[in-house]
Amino acid sequence: MPLRLRWTHDLAAPLFSAPLAGAVVTVPGTFALDGLDLATGSPRWRLAAGDAPRSFAWVVNTARGPVACAGTDRLWQITGLDAEGRARFTARLEGWGSEAVALAERTYVLFTREGPHSALWELDGDGARTRRWEVPGGGCGLSASGHQLVFAVRAGDDAGLYRVDLAGGGLQRLLVGGVERAACHDDLILVQSPGGAMTLRDREGRALWEAAQGGLTPRVTAEGVYGAEPDGDGWAAVCRDPWTGALRWRHPVSEGSRYLEVLPWEDQVVLWDAGPLTLVDRLTGASTQILEGDFTAVGPDGCGAGVLLVAAGEQVRCYARG
Repeated sequence: MPLRLRWTHDLAAPLFSAPLAGAVVTVPGTFALDGLDLATGSPRWRLAAGDAPRSFAWVVNTARGPVACAGTDRLWQITGLDAEGRARFTARLEGWGSEAVALAERTYVLFTREGPHSALWELDGDGARTRRWEVPGGGCGLSASGHQLVFAVRAGDDAGLYRVDLAGGGLQRLLVGGVERAACHDDLILVQSPGGAMTLRDREGRALWEAAQGGLTPRVTAEGVYGAEPDGDGWAAVCRDPWTGALRWRHPVSEGSRYLEVLPWEDQVVLWDAGPLTLVDRLTGASTQILEGDFTAVGPDGCGAGVLLVAAGEQVRCYARG
C-alpha cells in the first residue's frame, strides 16, 4: 500500500535535524522544541531553550518521553518531558559540546570536545546521574544497542574505537587510530575509516568483512547493512549481509552522492539526497514509490511505527499508509 500525506505542520524556521517519531512528534527547532499530535499534526506543547544565546544541542526519544539538551558553550540543562510536555526532570551538566543516545528509559550523554570535562554520563528515567565514565576528549558518533555503547575518537593519540559494556561497566579501546565513525546493533559494530571504507566487527573488535565504501552514514541492523557506494559516474544505495558482507541489492540513484541517506523503515528503505524521496523494497531494492518534494531533513528518528516524518523547508510532513 503506497504512502499518502497524512498531515503537514508549518514552522516559523527550519529545523536543525529531522522530526522524531514517538507517542508525540518532537520537532527540533534551534530555539524551541514543539510537540505535535501524531494523528493530526496539531500543536500540543512547546519547550523554549531559554534566554539568548541558549539553543538546543540535541533531543532524543526515550521510553518515557523526549529528553532535550539546551545551553551555551559548556553549561547545559537537560530536560526530560512526558507526552504532554510536562517536565519530568531537569539536570545540569558541564562540558564542551555534547551528543546523546537513548536506551529504553536511560539517556547517555557524551561530551565531544577535548578538555578536563570529557566524560560519558548515564541518566536514568528520572534524570539521576547513575554512572560516569572518564573518556578521551574528541569522542563522537555515540551509538547504543542492547548492552553496549560505542563511539569514535578521530584524531590525536587517543584516536580509535571505544566500547562501553553496560552490563559490566567497563570501557575498552577496541581499535587504535583511523576511525571516522562507529555504529552498533546488538553484537555487531560498524566502523568507518577516514577514507570511507567500512568494516563490520564483532563486540571484541574482530573484523568480519570490509567494503570499500559506505557513504557518509552507513547503518547496520539485524537484517542488513545499508549504505551508499559509487556506481559508475554516480552513486547507488546498497544492502549487504551483516555477517558476510555479500551484496544483496544495489539501487542506482539519479544525481546521488556520498551524502545519500539510506534509511531502513519497516518493509521499505527510504533513499534521500536532497529533493524527492525514493522508497525501495527492503528485500530486493526494487523501487516502490517516489515522494515528490524539496525535502531538507530526513533521518532515522523520523522512521516511526507506521509513519514517516520529514521536513521540507519550514514545514513538517507526516506520511502514512492508506
